Amino acid sequence: DKSSRWISGSESRQRVMEFRSASDAVLVGRRTFEIDSPSLTVRDAQGRKKPGAQPQRIVLSGKDNREESLEDYLISLRKQGLFRILVEGGRGVFNSFLRSGLWDRLTVFQSPDLLGSGVPFSGDLGIGGIGGKIVLQDRDTWISGRDVEINGYREALECLQV
Repeated sequence: DKSSRWISGSESRQRVMEFRSASDAVLVGRRTFEIDSPSLTVRDAQGRKKPGAQPQRIVLSGKDNREESLEDYLISLRKQGLFRILVEGGRGVFNSFLRSGLWDRLTVFQSPDLLGSGVPFSGDLGIGGIGGKIVLQDRDTWISGRDVEINGYREALECLQV
């Protein structure tokens, strides 16, 4: 209902800033960009933009990329020197990356707040039962302030061709 800007705590948001500062680019979907107006910049704990290099901001729109696959788009970004792309997405973008297997690491912050409803972080992944589940490898789970942070890597990593 847009009555709150944040669900996760300040420690989790600072972790995201660490991820951004280690990234060449931050990618979100068009709807996330239009609805949330995210800055996609590296900021300090007070919300001020940090000086120095910032990741490139990428807004992915299915309307603009209909003839280009997600893999082709990522290859074009790699050719531009963008290798470490932080996908902050939205449901559609996360769903596209998870379904395609074009990701290597997943980090999820789980708030202890129970909202009862809302937008899931991903849509239908096309998994036909427990046997098709996505299993995160080298998982780490720890407390991030009041939230739980879960990290893991995709099985059978493959590199994109350039």
